[in-house]
Amino acid sequence: MLLLEVGINLKDSESGEDDSDVILYAEFESIESLDNYYRHPERVKIKPFAKSIRSERRIINYEVGHI
Repeated sequence: MLLLEVGINLKDSESGEDDSDVILYAEFESIESLDNYYRHPERVKIKPFAKSIRSERRIINYEVGHI
């Protein structure tokens, strides 16, 4: 893992319908590194707790290209 950030929503939108409370942003060196993160024993261990306190989850995995 190259970078890990946790962000807390500072201001809801006017409607509040599409707002999220927290975001986890991470950067990895490679897709293999991401796969290793998903399988890491400490991450696997905390999954039940994280699942119990969230109301929804969204995941986006993407690759950044270089120009």
